[in-house]
Amino acid sequence: VSYSRRLSKNTALGVNLKYLNSNLGGSQYVNGLSIRPGATAAADIGIYHQNETVDPETGRGLGFSWGAMISNIGGRINYGSAERYFIPTNLRLGAGVTYYADKRSKCNFVFDLNKLMVPTHPEDGTT
Repeated sequence: VSYSRRLSKNTALGVNLKYLNSNLGGSQYVNGLSIRPGATAAADIGIYHQNETVDPETGRGLGFSWGAMISNIGGRINYGSAERYFIPTNLRLGAGVTYYADKRSKCNFVFDLNKLMVPTHPEDGTT
């Protein structure tokens, strides 16, 4: 289920609700434990803003845009054991500048960041 709304001429907001189902083990037994399909619910929220100033006669100008999104906000998932696992919640940030050289030519400069927002296991395999 998704919903988006234009907040102003240049800004929009979106929300997405989803049901996740993961069948990694195919109902197998590992070390005496039954691996069952896991399920949970999650949400995504994002915002986007764009602004530009372009001369209509020459086509020259500048544009600027930015956006932010957090995805997979939700519960943990369980595959039949006592342990519950985080789903990969991500924070994404981005920005861009567009240079309009004329009516047919433009150059984009973009920047994007992505940060995993859940704990990860140490490399030595301990929990």
